[in-house]
Amino acid sequence: MTALPVPRLCSPGLWAKAIAVAILLASRCLANDPPAQPPADLSEASLETLMNMEVSSPGRKDQKLSQTAGAIYVVTQEDIRRSGVTSIPDVLRMVPGLQVAQIDASQWAVTCRGFNGRFADKMLVMIDGRTIYNNLFGGVYWEQNDVPLEDIERIEVIRGPGATMWGANAVNGVINIITRPAQETQGFLVTSGGGNADRGFGSVRYGGELGDNASYRLYTRYFDRGPFETVNSQEAHDGWDSAQGGGRMDWKISERDSLSVEGEVYGDRGQETIYPDYPENTLSAPLADSLDTSGGYALARWKRQISDRSGMALQFSFSEENRGEGFGVADTRILDLDFQQHFTASSRHDLMWGLEFTAYGDHFESRRISVEPSTFVQFLPASVIQPFASGFLQDEIALLPERLTLTLGTKLERDVYMGLGAQPSARLLWAPTSRQSLWAAVSRAVRPPARGERDLLLEFEAAPGVLGTLSGPNFQPQTALAYEAGYRNQPARWVTLDLAAFFCNYRDLRSMEIGAPSLVQAPAPYILLPLTFGNNAAGHTYGIELATDWSLTRRWRVTGNYSWFRYVLDRADLGPESLPYDVEGSSPAHQVQFRSQWDVARKLTFDTNVYFVSALPAIGVPAYVRTDARLGWHVTRAAELSLGGQNLLDGRHLEFISNDYVLSSEPGRTAYLKVTWAF
Repeated sequence: MTALPVPRLCSPGLWAKAIAVAILLASRCLANDPPAQPPADLSEASLETLMNMEVSSPGRKDQKLSQTAGAIYVVTQEDIRRSGVTSIPDVLRMVPGLQVAQIDASQWAVTCRGFNGRFADKMLVMIDGRTIYNNLFGGVYWEQNDVPLEDIERIEVIRGPGATMWGANAVNGVINIITRPAQETQGFLVTSGGGNADRGFGSVRYGGELGDNASYRLYTRYFDRGPFETVNSQEAHDGWDSAQGGGRMDWKISERDSLSVEGEVYGDRGQETIYPDYPENTLSAPLADSLDTSGGYALARWKRQISDRSGMALQFSFSEENRGEGFGVADTRILDLDFQQHFTASSRHDLMWGLEFTAYGDHFESRRISVEPSTFVQFLPASVIQPFASGFLQDEIALLPERLTLTLGTKLERDVYMGLGAQPSARLLWAPTSRQSLWAAVSRAVRPPARGERDLLLEFEAAPGVLGTLSGPNFQPQTALAYEAGYRNQPARWVTLDLAAFFCNYRDLRSMEIGAPSLVQAPAPYILLPLTFGNNAAGHTYGIELATDWSLTRRWRVTGNYSWFRYVLDRADLGPESLPYDVEGSSPAHQVQFRSQWDVARKLTFDTNVYFVSALPAIGVPAYVRTDARLGWHVTRAAELSLGGQNLLDGRHLEFISNDYVLSSEPGRTAYLKVTWAF
């Protein structure tokens, strides 16, 4: 559905510049307002708390961030609120080593340590432990898996393999979006705003209590995002609007038992521009297309604390989504049952084990979007029901209590395409003092085939009189063997340092195999060119990731991140008829980030984010600098007025190329005004 036009008093660029200037002037004018309350102490709220923050994603149990043997980064609710952005992918830009690129107004490419794309297939993404990985095409549809930012407690990001605990697809990392408990979201929260890109958005949330032991919240949310511009400075056909609603209930059943239930329904409508002759983007002009998605999920989690040394958890979830675009309509359903138990076997052994069963089903209805030449996408069979089962065991061994810890574990997983596979890991953590630690790890991870790689049959016109086909009936799992090491230190109360280095060797990577052409006589003569998905590519990645946090004063906190990345394709494994899917230079070699959080006065905050992303020479994307800013004014104790802007200095820039048949556009200079009222 095409959004109604918004009257323009001036161009979006001029309006955004005016708001950016207003932010700077307001911060100057209000900086000397006398505070009615003592100013916030950012040093108290950040460094000591962050180093001792408990995270649950690395080991499926609560443990201090400083005591994890892995590259872990946590984005807190305060980081999200003060970032000034309006989407989860934009929030993830602040994570060191994470590669985030916006393709058009509604679609992103998000991954870690290489292999990025619209369907980045080596990053497992979860919301409250429920995977949102799409098994039909592989990857994540970020535009239809949204969470109100105000309801997020934190986002835990594991950089590097997390397959031992979380299984398939957690090859290069894990993103776990954890929402806030219902008891922390009591009362009304109303947000409303708009700008030149996010033309209108708003949400209403209400939380209450059911007796003395149960809390709940209900929410609804809507936004309308306008189109970006193409590289030719034309208005792109990629506007987007979305509505969603849901709720959560947390019930303390007894001293030992608790139950959480949550769910959501959503509907998205948008536009996109696609190539009708995908994957050959040369024979036909791009076509305007519509995108309609709807779906929902339900999740229940029961936890029981058996004793001080033992506990268990059982989680059930069901999700369903319907997505119609371009080449067809896909209906998918996922039912998942997950059980885990944690117990301390002795003073030196902390054990965790679990079982998981998943039933996946989908149906794909093919359609042509234009007259010839036009790609025709089929799945054979059109409908499937596939079972998956897995189990894991991990032992955390205290070699020297509170000083030296060895963690050994493995996950056994049975997949319909790869059979039974193992994903083991070994991690060593040495904490010579309470403020510093060193760790090292070696892990094996597997990315099994998606259905779109094994059951796909794609027909397209490769050239006049030449019909190409693409399929992958023999495509096999891709494997990775990763070596990692890291160092954390808090040399003073006001500064932290987190350094990680990695080397990862990949085998059986996806390639495209070119078969021998043949002449087909009927019904009219044409040349048939068969292409198949193969596993004849290999390569390795290596790099470093650095994050540092500084509380310069009680009111000023600065964060700096840097990542350096290299991917080397092993061309010796490629045959003469093999083409690799991933090549050197398709991921940024350097990423630099600086964030500043400044409490200007008691009621005024001013936050800035500056990101540098180096060029992607293999796909023709130049380097860019993105500058975001947010000015927040607490008008009263219950109401906040904020001005936010993105790309304030650089303007429009390309972040990724046209990818998986979707034509890319350029994110531009944007600004918005937002009101938040809690009562």
